[in-house]
Amino acid sequence: MTVGTKMIHIKPGMGPECQLTFPREGHQRPGQEQADLIICFEQIDHPRFRRFMHDIILEHEISLVDAFKAGPIHIKTLENE
Repeated sequence: MTVGTKMIHIKPGMGPECQLTFPREGHQRPGQEQADLIICFEQIDHPRFRRFMHDIILEHEISLVDAFKAGPIHIKTLENE
């Protein structure tokens, strides 16, 4: 059995309904045809953000005073920036 590394690019919006298939890159057994490598995605919950279709939603409560000021609101991104 050969162990290897495969780099894959996860595109925005890929979720549980998506899968990547790499033909003949799965199990390798002598005398048998190689199987396909299939990667399925699992979406896990995030403490601050949630997904709606291809969008990422953040619900953030602000005071009435801040709403009237219409100033900037600072939030952390998914990468904590």
